[in-house]
Amino acid sequence: MLTEIANGTQVIPANTAVILRKTGSADPVVLTPTEENGVSVNPDDNSLEGVDAITAVTSIDGLTTTNCYVLSGTNEYGVGFYRINSDNLKAHKAYVKYAGLQTNAPRRMRFVFNQEQTATGMENVQNEETKAQKVMIDGVMYIIRGEHMYDAQGQIVK
Repeated sequence: MLTEIANGTQVIPANTAVILRKTGSADPVVLTPTEENGVSVNPDDNSLEGVDAITAVTSIDGLTTTNCYVLSGTNEYGVGFYRINSDNLKAHKAYVKYAGLQTNAPRRMRFVFNQEQTATGMENVQNEETKAQKVMIDGVMYIIRGEHMYDAQGQIVK
């Protein structure tokens, strides 16, 4: 779940890992250092981490190649966090640690902006325009909602 902490000319606190989101023009994002106080952010609410130099994944306490997800993107699935496919984090790489059971670990974690969601990533409310149905295929339950099919853990099935 991504939550906006600042926008426009608001100041991002020092040493706060963030993802910048921009819409509109192709002009580059420009960050200006300042001595002003930043917006209030509780660091305990931020799962995003990063490294400034090439870093071995296992050198970070509790991090492994199976629970480390790096910020990346693919043509097929878009930008999100994908399980690392290396023993090292590249310099200036953002990552999150997956804290769930490794047997249920997703292949990727998509971005969800400022929406109240359940653990499955689906909205809590179902209105008349948003119908979902459960189906069994070869003994496996799937949920079909809109144009997407989800497994029982809420992961999109392709």
